[in-house]
Formats: sequence, C-alpha cells, structure tokens
Amino acid sequence: MRLRGSVTLFLALVLTSCCALICALLESARTAGTRYYAALAANAAVDSLFSRYDRTLFARYRILAYRYPGDERCAAELDRAVQAYRQDAGRYPFFEATIRPLETGFLGDGGAVWLEQEMLDYMKTQPGDTAPLTVSLLTQYRPGLTFAEHVSPSVTALSPLFADAAESEALYFRLEQSLLDAGREKEAAAAALAAGNLPDFSQHAAALSAALRQTELASADCLQLSSQLTDGSARFAFSGQAEEAALLPLYETVSETAAAFRARRPEISAAGTAAPALTATVSAYETAAAELAARIAEEAEEDDEDDGMGIDAEALWHSLAADFSAALSLPTLSAASGLRQDAAPLSLAALLRTEPATREALCLPASAAVPAGSLSLTELPSAQLAAAEPGASRSDEDDCLFAHYAASFFPCYLSQTKEAAQAGLSLQLEYLSTGKETDRENFSAVCSRLFADQQSLRLLALLSDPAACQTAEHAADSLCTAAASLRLRALLRFLLLYALAAYDSLTDLSLLLAGQKAPLFLLTPVPRISAERLLQGGGFQPPASTLSESGDGLSYREALLFFYLQTSRAERNYRMLDLMETALSNGQTPFRITHCLVSLRAELRCNASHLFTALFSLPAAAPKQFQISVQSFRAY
Repeated sequence: MRLRGSVTLFLALVLTSCCALICALLESARTAGTRYYAALAANAAVDSLFSRYDRTLFARYRILAYRYPGDERCAAELDRAVQAYRQDAGRYPFFEATIRPLETGFLGDGGAVWLEQEMLDYMKTQPGDTAPLTVSLLTQYRPGLTFAEHVSPSVTALSPLFADAAESEALYFRLEQSLLDAGREKEAAAAALAAGNLPDFSQHAAALSAALRQTELASADCLQLSSQLTDGSARFAFSGQAEEAALLPLYETVSETAAAFRARRPEISAAGTAAPALTATVSAYETAAAELAARIAEEAEEDDEDDGMGIDAEALWHSLAADFSAALSLPTLSAASGLRQDAAPLSLAALLRTEPATREALCLPASAAVPAGSLSLTELPSAQLAAAEPGASRSDEDDCLFAHYAASFFPCYLSQTKEAAQAGLSLQLEYLSTGKETDRENFSAVCSRLFADQQSLRLLALLSDPAACQTAEHAADSLCTAAASLRLRALLRFLLLYALAAYDSLTDLSLLLAGQKAPLFLLTPVPRISAERLLQGGGFQPPASTLSESGDGLSYREALLFFYLQTSRAERNYRMLDLMETALSNGQTPFRITHCLVSLRAELRCNASHLFTALFSLPAAAPKQFQISVQSFRAY
C-alpha cells in the first residue's frame, strides 16, 4: 500500500508540473502576444503620424518632412491612432495603453546635417543634367579662390594706405609748389615795391596772399592724410606668413613713406601755421605802401608850392621794400617732393578709393536695377548658428551636388526665372554667399568680395611678372624728377600695379554683371590696359561691352556657388533653411522648418493581466496586472 501511494503521489506531482508548465507557456505566449500587439500599435501610430508629410515642402524643395505640432498635439495624435487598437484588443490583455513621444530630431539639428542628407539623396536620384559646377572646375579654381580669400584682407587693407601715401605725396608737391609760387611772388612784389610801382605790387601781393592761402590748405590736408597714413600703417598687420611673404615689399614702402612724412611733419606744420601771419603781413604792407604813396604825392605837391628840395621817394620805396623782404620770411621745405606733377598720383589714388556703390554703378548694365527686399534674421534658423555643430567635411562630388541643388531652387540676381521672385528672395544665391539681411547689402557684399579677390590675385600676378614690373617702373620714372628718392619711385611703381589690378578687376566685375564669363580666380598677369593710358586720367569705365567673354572662365552664378562652398557646412545649411522658411511662410501661418521632424522615437506603455499565474501562484492581495513598454523609432 505504501508503494502504491508513492506512485500516486509521484504521478500527481508529474501531472501538476506538466499543467504548471503548460500554463506558464500559455501565459508567456499570452504576454508575448500582448507585447507584439503593443509594438504593432506603437508602430502603426508613428507610421500614421508620419504619413502626413508636408507636401508643400516636397513640391518646392524636394524634402519630405512632417510638420511637428508640438509634444502635446503629437501625443494626442499618437493616442488617437492607438485608440483603435485599444478597442479591438480582443483576447490580448491590453489595458490602459498610453503613448508619448520620447525624442524628436528636427531638420535643423546638428548643423542641419539631416536636411543636407535629404538634399544629397534627392540630387543623386535625379537624371543627369548640366550642373553649374563640376569636380574638374573645383580642382581648377578652388586653389586660386582659397588663396584669394586668404590674401584679399591684407590687399584690401593695404589699398587705402597706398591711396593715402599717393595723396600725401601729391599734397606735399602742392605745398612745395605753393611755397615756390609764394617765393616768386614775394620777389616780384619786392621789386615792384622798390620801383614804386604800386599797381604791380598790389597784383603780386594778391598772388602772394593766394599762394599763402594755398600753402595753409595744402599743409592742413597733408598733415591730416599723413597722420591717417601713419596711424593706418601702424595698425596694419599680416594675418599669416603667406601674404607677408608676398606683400612685404609693399608694406615696407608704405611704412617708409609714413616714416618720411613723420619726419617732414614739423616743417609741414610750420608752413601751415606761418601762412595766416604772413598773409596778414602782406596785407599790412599793402596798406603801408598805399600810405607811402599818398605821403609821397602829398609831399610832392607841397614841394611844388614851396619850391623846396622835397623828399627822397626812391629811398623811401627801397627802404619799404627791404622791410617787406625782411618781414616776409617764408617757410622752407628741406626735402624736395620729387614729383613732376600731382595729377597722376591723385587719379590713381581715386581709383584705389573707389567705393562699392561707385563700383556697382560703373559695372552694372545701364538698364539693370537691383530689386529691394529684406530678410528678418531674428527668428530664422541662422540665429541659432552659434550653437550648431560644424559637421564633417564632404567630398568634391557631394559639394557639386549640393551646389547643384542650391542653384536649382535658389536663383541669383542675373537668373532668368519664369516665376516672379518673391519679395526678399530675389537675390537668393547672394544671401547664401554673404548672409546679409537686405538684397542690396547682399548684392554689394558679393560685388565687393569678387572685386577684392580678383584684385588680390591680379596684383600678386603683376608683382611676380618681370615685364609688368618693368613697365610700371618706366611709368613711375616718367612722373619723377631726376632727384626723386628710391622710396618715391617704389611707391609710384606699386601704386601703378595696384591701379592696374583694380582696373582689371572692375572689368571682370563688369563682364560678370553683364552676363558674360570672366577669368575668375586665375593668375592672369597680362593687364587689359597700359600704364600710359591709365596715367592719362579721365573716367575708369570698364570696357566690358568691347570685350569677349573668357572661354575658360566662370559666370556670375558659378562664382556665387564657389563662394557658397567656401563657407562652413553648418553656415550654408542654415542659410538655406532661412530662405526656405521665408519662401514658405505667409502672414497667416508662419512656416518654421525647425518644426519639421526628421526622426521620432515614441514609447507605448500598457498593462497586461495575470491569468494562470494569478490562479495558482500569486497571493490574493498581489496585483493582477503588470506593465509592458515598447518603443518605436522612425527616421528618414
């Protein structure tokens, strides 16, 4: 009997264990089914949310994006999609299901790399058409542009210093000529006074006073410009060794000129200070001469009546002339100017001082007008640029694709578009290249940048070309006297090379704005105008209408794209975001691309109930439910 009971107990234990195992397996399968059902609900909710893309964004810029309504509304829409799964849970223990967004990634996050990837993916699927830039163009032109962008700040900073130096030399020449004129008029006035020729004396005295006034004006202007030159040369500093090696002779010449005027300053100041007193002295002697003439005439009448000996008029006139010469001690300049004339240095300095607005007026076609518009940058994505991640560099192929995308959807000022440009977006590529707030500022900044880069490359090419340097040296010698200093000859030589580079750069800019190609970012040492013609003065209207475009050059649009690719990755991405927002916004519903999702991670939590385990193993007071959590992630 004991053996039979043992077998019965053993069989009961085996059956109980099998039932428990079956119940556990059923419970696990039931729980796994619930988890699968919850994951299905979460994925369906997120898919349902992402099925509503911003079609306007895709139609305009070929970018798929879900316009994110905010965490609360997004959670409500997700919850609405899960509601159907709550109602149809069926045999699954799917209770109290809630879903919420955990993490969102926007198109503008991390330097807008998601946006950039969307653009590149789109461009790689497009049929091959004529791209504005190619890898071969990047290889050919990028080194020159990179070097120009590196050197142009120093060249641009040296340009006004050379203009100041040239104007200072021209004003010193005028001061010298005024003092020479004053000396000649003084001698002539003294001779007329000694001869008692009052009309001639008055004439020469007036000319002497005019020369002294010119001396005062030339002295003041020369002091002001030479001080400006001295301060500017002291503040100037090279930003690197490359431009210092190329431009050091120019800077040394400017520094030597500033030092020369620093040494001349006491004499220049003394000449200007003495001029008013000398003018007053001349006026006083004019009065004294008139009084002496009246006295002599009066004495002559009295002598005729008395038949006396009279006075010695000749001695009186000689005495007054001697006093005049002694009282009128003119200032002198110890250093000769060395110039033959001042017109040429002044005209070359005027070319170097050409303002951006003047350059645009010279280079724009007669019928062209830059449209007005503005971008308010305060709320645009670029306002967050300081915190953006720079991102990794791209390949040349991706750079070309990115430039192709920008050129396709953002026309530049010279583009012929079928649709009328929106207000504030008529200069879109200009904004991408410069990042200003108004169209006029963007256009002017691009023109200034093109001019500065071209001037830098052309100046460096001319400096390294022996023939150009020899031509400039001969032209400089024609402006100098035989006793001119080597410093002045070097200054005029470099000034001529600067002016030749500026003239060629104006011509290139004129070609570009006329819709033609120009040899941009290339070292082209052959100038378009001779030094002799440049010294003839007159206007500096670039003869773009008479020039043919460069076959191997770049167009204005291509130059803008080169500039665009020179900016940092995050910066150009954010500027493109700016223009997208502005183009897609209207007065009623402002568009914010930072609300367009690129990725979403959502979590669904629900409760599942115990069934078999609750019947057999759990205490009565224990909870009958447990929580299940699943996550869903979508990105594109």
